[in-house]
Amino acid sequence: MEIRPRNRRELIGGQPAVDFPPMQNGIDDLLSATTYLTHGDPPEPRDLKYAILHLQAAVEVLLKARLQREHWSQYAQPAPAP
Repeated sequence: MEIRPRNRRELIGGQPAVDFPPMQNGIDDLLSATTYLTHGDPPEPRDLKYAILHLQAAVEVLLKARLQREHWSQYAQPAPAP
């Protein structure tokens, strides 16, 4: 089964709108990281670099999505009063 991000191309003001929900965006980054890791045997240094970058992005997005799902205050704290 292949998981791909869902992107909606609806026209807004004559321009296509693209929407990548956080969970699907994170999963897409994970899939990209695994693709870079399995690209060659062994992977090239550039492939490793992008695998690490995409893995970091995936972890960040998926963690933020989970925190936001639990309670918004865990995701974004209001600024302290002066």
